[in-house]
Amino acid sequence: PKGPQPQPVIRNGSISGPSDFKQPGSDGAPWWTVDVSRIPDAVPMPHQGSFKAAPYTVMGSRYFPIQDARNYNVTGTASWYGTKFHAQRTSSGEKYDMLAMTAAHKTLPLPTYIEVTNLKNHRKVIVKVNDRGPFESNRILDLSYVAAKKLGMLGHGTTRVHIKAIDPYQYLT
Repeated sequence: PKGPQPQPVIRNGSISGPSDFKQPGSDGAPWWTVDVSRIPDAVPMPHQGSFKAAPYTVMGSRYFPIQDARNYNVTGTASWYGTKFHAQRTSSGEKYDMLAMTAAHKTLPLPTYIEVTNLKNHRKVIVKVNDRGPFESNRILDLSYVAAKKLGMLGHGTTRVHIKAIDPYQYLT
């Protein structure tokens, strides 16, 4: 579109995007231009309190989250989610922000910080896992719109990734 583009604003101190944002019926990229070079990776921080790692059921399948992610090191297919879920509650209780460096995983404790590498172009990002999903059997990770854009996977929808959990205590030293 021509003319000035809306600039992201913070609403209620937590969700990014234009103040007149409306959720479309289907998922996709935001309608405004997002400069991902201005959005830093998530910074692994030690978590105070308990992790969300209780068993749960979705679409008839039972999932058993692992209790300790420190040695998690897996390769598989990642997808991404955007506008349809923007500002909705995640499994961790936070609101989903498609402009934040976050991800959804079926069995990692919430929260967990991970390094994600796109195996096609070797780009890397650090994201905070704060949601559950994806619930398609062939996918291991659902990335926020911004994380997917930084990894260069938007046009494909999915890509092969390597996921490595980050121990926040080691990261800070």
